[in-house]
Formats: sequence, C-alpha cells, structure tokens
Amino acid sequence: MSSTAPTARTAPFYVDAPFVPLHTITPDPRAPNQVWYFEGVSSETGSRASVQIVFMAGAPMGAPPAPLAFCVFVTGTTHDGEYFETVLPAVQGAEIIPGKGNWKGAATWQRAIDDKNWVVRFGQGTSTTGSLTLVARTPIASLHHPTEDFGRSLFDHELPAPMLANNGMGWSTAVPGADVTFDCVIKGKELKFTGTGFHDTNFGTSQWSDHISQWFWVRGAVGDLTFTVYHYLPVGRDSWHSGGAVWKDGVTLANTWTGAAEWKNDSIEVTPVGPWPEVPQSLQEPDASTLGLRVRVGDTKFEVTSTKLVAVSTRLPYGRWIATTKAVDRETEETGTASFDWFVFH
Repeated sequence: MSSTAPTARTAPFYVDAPFVPLHTITPDPRAPNQVWYFEGVSSETGSRASVQIVFMAGAPMGAPPAPLAFCVFVTGTTHDGEYFETVLPAVQGAEIIPGKGNWKGAATWQRAIDDKNWVVRFGQGTSTTGSLTLVARTPIASLHHPTEDFGRSLFDHELPAPMLANNGMGWSTAVPGADVTFDCVIKGKELKFTGTGFHDTNFGTSQWSDHISQWFWVRGAVGDLTFTVYHYLPVGRDSWHSGGAVWKDGVTLANTWTGAAEWKNDSIEVTPVGPWPEVPQSLQEPDASTLGLRVRVGDTKFEVTSTKLVAVSTRLPYGRWIATTKAVDRETEETGTASFDWFVFH
C-alpha cells in the first residue's frame, strides 16, 4: 500500500486518505484496519432496491470475513427487496492514495479531480459486475471529519488521524450525501436504479469493539435537505456522543463537527421509535418489523422509518436498513430516502 500526504489540510482528497498503515496482505485482527464504504438507495416509486459496496483493508470486527486482508463486499436488494451479496477478493493486494483505491482484480473507486463525481466499479469478469456513480449534494467545503483535531497522528510519518472515540477509532466522510446511479448485472440479471447515496471511511488502531460500545449511523435526503448523523457510546463512558450536519441546497444549516463542540453539543438528538430489539442479532432476514428514528440536527427535525432490513448477521452485532424520511414542520410534506446502521458490541 502506498500513501501520499497532502500539502495542506484543505487538500480535496485528504478526508478519503489511508489513515492507518496496512503492512501485510494477511488479515490480522490485532492490526490497524480501514474500511471505505459506498452506498446507494433507490428513490424510484415502489422500489426497495439498494447497494452497499465495502472496501475492506484488515479485519475490524474480529475474525476476518474473508481469507485476505483486502477484499470487497457487494451487498444489496433488488427492486422487490430480494437480497444479494458477493465477496470479491483482491488477491494481489491494494493500492490506496487519497481519492483513489484499487483493490487489484476486485474493484476500484475514484473521485474525478475537477468535479464532485465519484465512480465505483466492481467485479469485472465475475457473475456480479457493475458501477455506482455518486454526485455529491454538498459542496467540497463540506468534506469533513467529526472533529478538527487535524494535528494529531497515531503513527510517525503518517497522515493525521482525527479520532471519533477513545483515541483509537476514527471516521471521515467525503460524500455526506449524493445523487446516485447504479447499474449492475447479478448472476445474469440486470439491476438499475437512481436514488441517493453516501460515502465515508472508518479506521481503527485495533478492533472497533475496543473503542465503541454501541452506535447509530443515520443519513438521508428529502427534497432540498441532506443530513448525516453519528450517535455513539464509547467504551468505558456513561454518556452518548453525537455529531451531525444538515444542508439545504448544498448550503450548511447546521454542522456540529467542530472540534471540542462535537463532544459536548446538545444540538443533535437520535431517538429510537417503536419496538426495537435488544441486539441486532435477534432479527432475522426477511424481517417484517418496522423500526423508526427521530433525528434532530440543530433546528431541523426528521422522521426516519425503515422499509427493508438489508443486512443482518448472527456473527456480528450489526444491522442495516434502508428507509424513508420526512422533514418535520415544513410547509410542504415530502418523502425522501434514508438508511441507518446499528452496532451493539457491549
């Protein structure tokens, strides 16, 4: 793996850089790890289609899910909600620099330098092949970390690694919200949709469960509004911490990712609604239950309602849903798309 440090903290690809060293192609749960995540949710009427493309580097959640440290998971749902998944191993390793990743023989992601387009291509020569294009709904100035502790670095001669929790787990997002186009062939069947999406990267010095007890991660778009929220409980702490932002036509209405304010602001609220299970593993796919979240970012409120459980694992304490969302107290009632994740490690 190679990494090139930007000359300034405002370098456009900095938030998508490799933040931890990945020295070996053999997965080691004790070693640093990083994940690049891309998502699309159909906004077409009556559709329950979605896609999640996860570029893995290392093993952040215990035993590695694949025999190689570098692999790509492509999961999702068709228009009628049927689940699909495939694992694409990068048998020759990966090359990762800010703004570009090549999991050799599996998939690539890249941002065009002169605009806000991101293109992910995967599975060439396999039974599941396709592309996801994201056009950011937020301006380049919105690229951000949950904190602005830019000067810190976990490792000598590496990029600074702003922390999310317990000085050992971090996060940054290059695309808090996007309009997406997805085109895929799944075992001979074509799937296409347009909708909304998201892209970020998570990294850790060790297992995520060493740093996080539980987290909710919510993102959505409705009309001219786009929002992203993290709500998490660090290991060994009694209080939840939240960070989030909301944009209207790409202009920031509220943004709590401002250094120390991220740890003590009260302008973010995430409230589960309905009969939530104690842990995600108790759910089964397919699952007919409907889960809800009330989300407030500054003065803007959203209601999020699940439409499909798109990922659940008996091995991992994890669930992922696609959803609809509405902005509360607006003159015109509109319904948009959303998705949310839920981890319970402890």
